Amino acid sequence: MKRMLPAILLPLLLAAAAKAAPPKPVQLPAEAVRRLGITVASARPATVNTSAPGFARVLDPVPLAQLQADLTAAETAAAASAVEARRTQALYADDATMSRKAAEAARAQASADASKLALLRQRLALEWGPALSRLSSAQRTKLIAGLASGSAALVRIDAPNGAGLQGLRSAELDLGPAGTATALVLGPARIGDVGLRSPGVIARVSGPNVSYLSSGLTVPARIRDEGGGAGFLVPAAAVLRVESASWVYVQERSGFIRRRLGGLVAGASGLVATSGLHAGDHVVVRGASKLYAAEQGGGPEED
Repeated sequence: MKRMLPAILLPLLLAAAAKAAPPKPVQLPAEAVRRLGITVASARPATVNTSAPGFARVLDPVPLAQLQADLTAAETAAAASAVEARRTQALYADDATMSRKAAEAARAQASADASKLALLRQRLALEWGPALSRLSSAQRTKLIAGLASGSAALVRIDAPNGAGLQGLRSAELDLGPAGTATALVLGPARIGDVGLRSPGVIARVSGPNVSYLSSGLTVPARIRDEGGGAGFLVPAAAVLRVESASWVYVQERSGFIRRRLGGLVAGASGLVATSGLHAGDHVVVRGASKLYAAEQGGGPEED
């Protein structure tokens, strides 16, 4: 019985080897190509803007406004105490008309005010992230004025496992009957969403529908990945489904080569292959099934 196993397995091994072997070029004379109606076209670059679902929660602007007011007051106090410390030190050093104790008190006050200002700046970065902490005081004041007037809103955008958030520049918010609104990402959030395992990003919303974004409201967000499907446009008629994969024929010097496609996604203008094709390739857009028949000696077995 053991001696029969190699004879039984031989056809299976040969079939597996044939399946794993790369497709052989199909060589046809020009007359046959014309008669079969085989047409080729250059591969055209294309991109697909993919998207993923997420959630946007409207943030309460009051804590930010209060923190900015504290920052403004601290900046003013720190600047004034620094000037006073320099003045008293200069008077003490010149002719001792200012007592040493007063000079030391002025320096201590300036140091305390500077420390308070640094702490408030750290709070801003820790609570609101680098996007808002990098803004100047004037820019934050302008932003808060827009939040107070209702012409802008701040939202936090999250997605399951943070999918699509890295490098995100914008997202579309679904406001239901009120329509949609576009959120422009300012930067990453500082506190993650444990339930969604999402790091979160902070975004600014403006436009005619922003008045519908009340504090605490959560709305669906469509996260756009603008570079999600870079590749080459492939007509549906050019694609063959063989051996549980998608293939196209590419015309090369040696003949027509069947090439496997990867990452085939639907775009606005058709199918986009994110791998398998290169710039300058000449793809068979008509007659692919006839080439497959010529390659196999029969019709294609599609699954």
